[in-house]
Amino acid sequence: MDSAALAVEVLLPRDCRWPIGDVADPTFRFCSQTRVRGVYCATHWSASRTRAPR
Repeated sequence: MDSAALAVEVLLPRDCRWPIGDVADPTFRFCSQTRVRGVYCATHWSASRTRAPR
């Protein structure tokens, strides 16, 4: 897991909300890189726009 990833309780308004890991796992975190579009950093915003193959 990325050492910069944060738990939801400590995210700042500018932090990326991309989920990392299993929500049932106590180590579940969010990306927390600086947001650039919507609620995601540049990398995760781009990933959120990629369509799954049919």
